[in-house]
Amino acid sequence: MCLALVLLRLPFRVPVLAVDALKRPRARLRPATMRQAEAMLAVVRRAADGYPGRAACLEHSLGTVLGLALAGLTADWCLGSADDPYRFHAWVEIDGETVTHHEADDRVSFRRVLVL
Repeated sequence: MCLALVLLRLPFRVPVLAVDALKRPRARLRPATMRQAEAMLAVVRRAADGYPGRAACLEHSLGTVLGLALAGLTADWCLGSADDPYRFHAWVEIDGETVTHHEADDRVSFRRVLVL
């Protein structure tokens, strides 16, 4: 979570390059299972609870993908927008399924813009 928060304070290309660099040696990374991704998301959210600043979908999803990559697992980091130009969302996917940690999937109205 700390790494995600630091990266998101830098120009956006930096977290994108970080995710790409961690996922690049794909031979050593195994696909994460939904259970592993949900567990990592839960850890990230617990860490975010102690953070005094903003920690929303962008920070949670980036922290989850980075945490999985550091554990030798891979997942997709998705960023999207709704038809309303002021609504954006970030989430994690495993084989096209959203990792939601047992919450309602609110990304139904969001269109993928970037997947890493």
